[in-house]
Parts: sequence; C-alpha cells; structure tokens
Amino acid sequence: MRLSSLESRLAKLAAARQHKPHHTCTAAEREMRFSQLVAAAERGARYVRPRFIELLNLARARRDAAELTEFA
Repeated sequence: MRLSSLESRLAKLAAARQHKPHHTCTAAEREMRFSQLVAAAERGARYVRPRFIELLNLARARRDAAELTEFA
C-alpha cells in the first residue's frame, strides 16, 4: 500500500471520528438541531424535507386545537 493512500485512509477515519452519529447526540444538541430545522422551514429553505414541514404544520394544528379546547 502506498503512503499517500494510507494517509488518505487515515484522514477519512479521523474525519469520521469527529462526526457524531445521531444516537450519540445529547438532548440539547437534538433540540438545537430541531429548532434550526424549524427556523429553516419557516424561512422556506429548500433543503428542508417536505415531510418535515408537513409534520411541523400538523403539530402546530394540534397545538392550536388543544389551545382552542382549553379556552372553550
């Protein structure tokens, strides 16, 4: 194996170690990511999945319905 390909593999491994998979994130990190997605969806960002926007709107509708029944 050549030295350059070995260095390349080591660099990829180091980069992979720095990336934390979702299941190792803390609750605060997940909450921050969720609020970033909500803000992006409200701005109409293109990279937010349509399904996420649909679920967000459904959650808001449920919250609004709960508030209406609370005051009724």
